[in-house]
Amino acid sequence: MSGQLLIRADADGRIGTGHVMRCLALAQAWRRLSGGPVVFAGRIESAPLRQRLRDEGFSLCSLPVPASPEAEAAFLAERFSDPVGGWLALDGYHFDAAWQLALRAAGLRLLVIDDAVRLPLYHADCLLNPGIHAETLRYPCEGEPLQLLGCNYALLREEFTARMEEALPVTGRVRNLLLTMGGADPGDCTKDILLALAKTGRKDLRVRAVLGGANPHRPALAGLLPELPFPCELLEASRDMAGLMRHADAAISAAGTTVYELAAMGVPFLSVVIAANQRHNAAAFASAGAAGSLGEAPLAGRDGVAERIAAFLEDGQQRQRQAEIGRRLVDGRGASRVAAALLAAEIELRPATWADRMLLLRWANQPATRRHSFHSAPISQAEHERWIAGKLADRGCRLWLLRGLGSTPFGVVRFDVDGDRAEISVNLDEEFQGLGIGGRAIALACDRLLAEHPCRIEARVKEGNPASLRAFAGAGFVESTRAERQGVPFVTLVRNPESHDARPHHR
Repeated sequence: MSGQLLIRADADGRIGTGHVMRCLALAQAWRRLSGGPVVFAGRIESAPLRQRLRDEGFSLCSLPVPASPEAEAAFLAERFSDPVGGWLALDGYHFDAAWQLALRAAGLRLLVIDDAVRLPLYHADCLLNPGIHAETLRYPCEGEPLQLLGCNYALLREEFTARMEEALPVTGRVRNLLLTMGGADPGDCTKDILLALAKTGRKDLRVRAVLGGANPHRPALAGLLPELPFPCELLEASRDMAGLMRHADAAISAAGTTVYELAAMGVPFLSVVIAANQRHNAAAFASAGAAGSLGEAPLAGRDGVAERIAAFLEDGQQRQRQAEIGRRLVDGRGASRVAAALLAAEIELRPATWADRMLLLRWANQPATRRHSFHSAPISQAEHERWIAGKLADRGCRLWLLRGLGSTPFGVVRFDVDGDRAEISVNLDEEFQGLGIGGRAIALACDRLLAEHPCRIEARVKEGNPASLRAFAGAGFVESTRAERQGVPFVTLVRNPESHDARPHHR
């Protein structure tokens, strides 16, 4: 059994739906990587949003009227304590330090999702800020929680990651424009943008305006449509935002989580700040050259808004640059990175068996694995089965699977021991690469080997593989020599037995 993910987030007409929607991306990644259950616990007013979560196969727990942090923590711990080892993700600006302390005191492993340094002290096992500006922030924390900061961890739902490569090329003139002001749009910024678009004189536009499930302004907006000089379609609570972005030449969007989706899809956009917490996004995307900004709502009556929109619609070169920069910033793997980091928060080792052979073959044939191997050709099943049968029978071989929370395996470490020396080889599932997990896994495996068989451990890494070099360096290895094997240059790194227990242990 794999660990459970419990998500505590709310959605209503005041706070919008963004917290729940980005947690939906994390839920999808957790289920894909671990197979473990996911439960959304909160006060979610939107019936379409609740139905979407059910349709995705996730459980809902509707919470009663607001309770004290201690009472709610006890309620959640009683119903959702996970003996296998799971996480509670807490996402919302109304959850302060008292909530964090209560949830941890109830025995729940806590992920806090936070967009800014709002509190004097954070109490969490993992802290996530997926904002483009997050790497510049310093969080005051109790202890040393795992910190996942920056848009490498942007939480994109599967509908976007599956369609990123379908994005249309940027055109010189915008015909299809997507307008989206978030789940609630309390200030009716959608109307202000439509009126500004009307002032541009562009009658050839085709506008699709997406209204979130908590948007109360639909009747008034429907009455406005006949007065517009261009066709405009109102779409309510669309489940196919990726498809809408796929067919859009450009977009105007609230500066919330949607801007990360637009960037990943290669859609150039103008942002509008409709809530104070969106200011960082708007400023950072504009500073990076990944978007333009119309400033803060309300826009009604503000000089120059229509002119700025018109200039954006006409400047194809600028929009092309924005799209290219946006796709470099947001690669679509953020949710997988977060789920992988949570699953690997505690690493265990278990001996590999014959039953693991197909999993090991899949990892061995990953493109990155083959690219960094001394023999880059794909491995056949027959060849692999002969190899693993030999390794399992070899008394000098230690072949250990790396396992995260529950029973989730995410990689393998092999030692070929010969007297007073051993050679190490490591391979991680591609979803778990690039998270700093490799160094922790190597250190743990080396500690275990050295405890039972003190020896000199050597690693051979092809040149041009800086990620592996960093991982081994983080596990206490130092460079020894450089040489070639069959014409392939490589670096030998060494960890000596006297380094055992000289480094801090990892959870």
